[in-house]
Formats: sequence, C-alpha cells, structure tokens
Amino acid sequence: MSRLGRRVGLLCALAVISSVLVLLPAARAQVGPYEVQVGHFFGFGGTRCNEQTGERCKVQAESMRFLPSSIDVPKGELVHFVTGFHTATLLPANSDVSKWVEDNATGVDEPWNFVVPDPDADVAGGPVASHKFNPQALFPSPSGCGDAQANPCVSDGTSIVNSGIPIAQFPGSFWVKVDANVGDTVRVVCLVHPKMRLRIDVVPAAQASDPAALQQAVQHTLVSDLDLAKATHNRMATIQSKHVTADGTTVWDAWAGFDTEFVSLDEMYPTRLRIKKGDRVRWHLESLVNEHHTATFPFSTARQVSNDEGFMFDCDPDGDSGAGPDVPATFDPATGPGCPGGPSQLEVEFSDRFGLLRGNGRFAGGSDYENSGIRTGSGNVPQALASYTLQFTRVSPDTGFRYLCMIHGPGMAGRVFVSG
Repeated sequence: MSRLGRRVGLLCALAVISSVLVLLPAARAQVGPYEVQVGHFFGFGGTRCNEQTGERCKVQAESMRFLPSSIDVPKGELVHFVTGFHTATLLPANSDVSKWVEDNATGVDEPWNFVVPDPDADVAGGPVASHKFNPQALFPSPSGCGDAQANPCVSDGTSIVNSGIPIAQFPGSFWVKVDANVGDTVRVVCLVHPKMRLRIDVVPAAQASDPAALQQAVQHTLVSDLDLAKATHNRMATIQSKHVTADGTTVWDAWAGFDTEFVSLDEMYPTRLRIKKGDRVRWHLESLVNEHHTATFPFSTARQVSNDEGFMFDCDPDGDSGAGPDVPATFDPATGPGCPGGPSQLEVEFSDRFGLLRGNGRFAGGSDYENSGIRTGSGNVPQALASYTLQFTRVSPDTGFRYLCMIHGPGMAGRVFVSG
C-alpha cells in the first residue's frame, strides 16, 4: 500500500474512533467529596484566646449551622460530615423537614427525639434516672458504614440515614454517598438541635457546587458569626433589668446562655448579679433557640452531679419492656463504652438530679440543691420552653452564690450576690 493509501486509511480509522467516542457517555469529572461541618465552636476575649477553636477564651460560643447550609451534588457523590455534639440525619428525599421535625423530634414521646423516657433505667444503688438519650438518635444507623471514605453509608432517598453522636471519637467523622435521583432534595437535620438544617439538591454533574467556593463561603460565614457573637455578648453583658410584682417582690432578669438564630453564647448573663434578700431571679431559658442549658445551685454540688450523673453508660440486656434492671457498661479508652451483648444493648442515661427540675424554688445557700432542669427552645427535653425563677432567702458570702450550667460545666458559670 502506498504512503498516501496508508494516510487515508489512518484518517478513516480515526474518524470511526471519534464517532464512537462521541456516542459514549462522557466520564463525570470528579467534583467532590464535599466537606460539611456540623456546628463550629469558637471564642473570644482574653490575651491568649484562640478565636478559631475557643481555647483559652473568656467567652465560648458556637455557630449553630451546617456549614455550608446548602449544596448541589451529582448523583453518587460523597459528603463528609464532621460533627461535634450534633447529628447529621439525612431524611428520605423530598421530605417536608419542618413537618418531619414537628412529628418526630420535638417531644420526649416522639420516635426520633433526642431524649426519651426510660422505664427501667435504675441500677441498684445508683442515681434515679427516668430518661435516657434516645438510642435511635444517639447511635449511627444503618450500622457498619460511614466510618471511612471507602465505606460510606448510602442515602438513596428512601430511608433515614443517621450519623449518631460521636462517643469514642470526637469530633465525629461520617461519610455518606448521596445516591438519590437527580431532581431530588435530601434534607439533613441535627436531632440534638433540630433547627440546624442542611439542604442537598441532587443535580446533573455540570450544575454541581464547587467545593472550594463553598469553603470560601463557609469562612465568610464564620467571620460574620464571630462578629455577631461579640456584639451580642457586649450587649448582654451590660443588661441589669428588673421589675416589681403586685406583691412587692423584685424580680431580676437573667439568661443561662443566649441564642440568636445561628449563634449560641454559652455564658451566664449577667455573670455577676447583685440583689437583695427575698428578691427573685428569672432565667429566660424559654428564649433559647438551639442550645440546652440549666441554672443549677450550688456550684460544688452541680459540678459533682454533672460529672457523675450526666452521661451514664449502661447496658439493658432485656430492653425497656424486660423485667431486668440495667447494668453498668464496660469502657475501653480506644473504642468507648460497650456491653457484653453487643452495641444494641448500650444506653446513655442521665439522672433526674441532672436533667429534671429539682428543689422548692427558694435557695437558702449551703447544700440546698436547686436545679432548673435542662431547658431549650427546641422543645425536645422535659422542661423545654419555660423560664425558671428562684428566690434567694439568705444573704450570700462575700464571694456570692456560684452556680453553673450542668450541660456545659464550670466554663459556664455565674454568681449571685445577695445583700440584706
């Protein structure tokens, strides 16, 4: 064959190959995985404060968001959730997220609520516990997936996929493959703070969000949240308000934590309150939007109860309906708590002294234990959506009556100074 013939043959072959390639589906360019941070702790105040992590800061705060809050992903793409004391709970595709939360996660009798009754929690000789953290919300489902990029759980739009809350590893890492159909919307909610939500739209690959651009937007959001937290703290720190009731009693206003829509401040406001014997203090816990707090006196007892009775790991071999009591769980530093019968038996409980209203509403100093119980604006704990009022019947020592939040511990404390 002549040189010209060989050239013509080569051109013909290339033309055939090109026509076949045109007919083949184009390979999808890699755009993910997508990183989603569920909440972000930060802080401010103090000479050694690391504002990005909150370490050594006087004021502790958190962005109560999924960061980012909305993403467009191709079918089959990976999403990596980094969680603190939160869940990333993916609902069935096209769910009405507000209705789902209202029906499933805003009352202690609802199936996905973070706190549920525990009819047989009491361990012999241990503290009384009538409630527990809901295992369905607390632990990952389905099990056996989500722990690594190579082993993601799959959200195909037909069922709930839940990260659970990190116990052995903190912060948590949860991988999900979003395999719902193009055109579907998958809503994601935090079961602990159900007003925290994320929208995932499944789109053609060409319309997918750019992960780098999303992270730039996240950094901008965090800067804005830090500025808002500082401004809100400065405003709250100066408030000294009161009113006098019809019977002549003075009632002072206070806040155990303060929330905006997307920022929570884990501080007592005012940090130091000066009142008279017989006055009352009203903590406006009903104004919380996302967080959970208590106002608990005295500090020393509250700290002990918080440490010993706040998160109790037990095993329930025969379930809630069984006659047998719970037994203490084992604990391995590498893997966390465990039960002889496997992880399905593990429960995390809190005592009534920790989580529920205690006392007679009149603080007399000393060892008198007065606890608001856990309150929140989301409605998912027993004392939700209610303020807490305490009367002070004795003069305080010069150092005042110190108190704390049982959830956040000594870092969230205040003092009430009572004069005669």
